[in-house]
Amino acid sequence: LKHGHPAMNKDTLLDQVHRNWRVLQHAPRALREDRDLWLEALGQDVQAFEQSPAAIRSDREATLSVVRRDGRLLQHASADLRDDSEVVLAAVQQDPEALLFAGPGPRRDHNVVLEAVRLDAQAFHYADEALRADHRFVSEAIGQNPNALEYAARWRVSSVSQLPKSSDSFVWS
Repeated sequence: LKHGHPAMNKDTLLDQVHRNWRVLQHAPRALREDRDLWLEALGQDVQAFEQSPAAIRSDREATLSVVRRDGRLLQHASADLRDDSEVVLAAVQQDPEALLFAGPGPRRDHNVVLEAVRLDAQAFHYADEALRADHRFVSEAIGQNPNALEYAARWRVSSVSQLPKSSDSFVWS
């Protein structure tokens, strides 16, 4: 094959990937993009996801497998998958802070955000503003994780402090 790898074929490379996934970085281009080889690499080390080709980071099955083992790797998934509530939920269940890397859809998804807050109250920060302003949602989040009260209160204070100031001041007499 190309690049001075006359004996390099998929089976040979698969054997090498099984020992060290990084050999994919130096493989011939056609093999460097091979889904089966990358699935083997990801089975060995989910951190390989960062270096994987865009086609793998857009592959729903591969991404679900990865984020179930390391939710923070959601940040390397394609934009479409970061906006997929099922993928984000899997990531959040492994690491609630993965909500930080979610697209707008999952940040508005009641179930996704509630699960993240149940596991870690700080995830409240990453929820869509509309959810954070929804009294019923906030009550439910606090019911799931009482520590969410602190983050809900902080958000309320910061959102109130950002309200426009009236140029007409009220005069106390």
